[in-house]
Amino acid sequence: MTGHFFEGAEKLLEIWFINGNNGSNKSTKCNDLRNIPRDLIEEVLNLVNCKVLTYAQSATTDTYVLSESSMFVFQTHFILKTCGETTLLHAVQPMLELAREYCGFDVVDQIFYSRRKFLRPELQKAPHTSFDHEVSYLDSIFEGGSAYVLGRTNVDCWYLYTLDKTCVSTKTDQTLEIIMTDLDEEKMKIFYQEYTNSAAEATKKAGIDKLFPNAKIFDYLFDPCGYSMNGLLPDGHYFTIHITPEPDFSYVSFETNVSYNQYQELTRKILKMFNPGKFTTTIFGGTASTSLDGQRKMSLYPDYGRIDHQVVCLVDHDLINTAVKSDADSLLEEICNTIKRTLAVSDIIFSVDILLFTADLPAHALTTKHVHHNGYYACLKCIKRDVWREEGRIVIYPYNQNSSSLRTSPHINVCATLVLHQNKCHQKIVLV
Repeated sequence: MTGHFFEGAEKLLEIWFINGNNGSNKSTKCNDLRNIPRDLIEEVLNLVNCKVLTYAQSATTDTYVLSESSMFVFQTHFILKTCGETTLLHAVQPMLELAREYCGFDVVDQIFYSRRKFLRPELQKAPHTSFDHEVSYLDSIFEGGSAYVLGRTNVDCWYLYTLDKTCVSTKTDQTLEIIMTDLDEEKMKIFYQEYTNSAAEATKKAGIDKLFPNAKIFDYLFDPCGYSMNGLLPDGHYFTIHITPEPDFSYVSFETNVSYNQYQELTRKILKMFNPGKFTTTIFGGTASTSLDGQRKMSLYPDYGRIDHQVVCLVDHDLINTAVKSDADSLLEEICNTIKRTLAVSDIIFSVDILLFTADLPAHALTTKHVHHNGYYACLKCIKRDVWREEGRIVIYPYNQNSSSLRTSPHINVCATLVLHQNKCHQKIVLV
């Protein structure tokens, strides 16, 4: 594989500290990670291969928008999230030393290191060349580490490293992470400088400013494309979004520690905002976060179908990981149910017969929203029940005018040309 590529998937590190002298999370004023001088934080980030773009403070949190994602520093823990070819784990040992020297924290209460499977792992630098190497690196620093893999290892799995111990400080903490891929190309245009003049404009166009109206937002629009933002809310809450918009490796991540009894409404807002072809949600909470009880059952989202749904109970935390993708059957079922509901008139009962598509192609077309040139979603002239694929992606070609000159996408162009040369094509009649 050649050409431009950027690994949007982040490596995520979260470390919680306590003062070993009192063995509790009742830290004194000096026990505060925000006491670490900013220039020393930046030296650590240099080891990771990223730079500070924006820095801000609130009463509870220091926030950094980085050249590769984000960092949040709280009193007793920090979160460092970096994408691309960064060497995140090189920050672990220096941060432990700084926490001890400047904050009096001599005990690590808990560590979480997680990431999605890389698209191109061969481009990563040590120790991130494989999850086994990452685990070995962390095991050389910590005792009692446990490593987990969730999801399908031959597709898009999710890795986690944590300590197998009872914690003092993290039992009520709760986090939602949504990882999205195969994004809507039209929506991704917002995050190109060609179409948007500033980060603030991108934030407003996408509707990010409406997710948490009381948040203070710090955002950055990259040249020529890409977007990062950190949002600070009262009481130590935050949310962060990072966007890699290029169509061949599009990626969006959303994360927040705002607790909800149900995350479905927030998740639906995020999905509507970016319209991904696939997404994974991870809900992580301490055992005292009772609101996780309502998340254990698989949530259903219009136009999407479940791939996997896993619930993992750790020593002091529960983890719920769900992988979802666009699903034609789910969408068609919703359409049919909507039609039936609209025919309900007082006590009259209608018998509704619905003839669904005779081929898989149009059904796939309905959920492949990022391919829609000249108003066409599908071609019903085909010689087999399948979809054309070009460079690993589903490509929908037009219905009745297979003139390649009408299309601007090279993927559409290739498939339209193939259709033109099929002598055995026949038109399928579709009634809905």
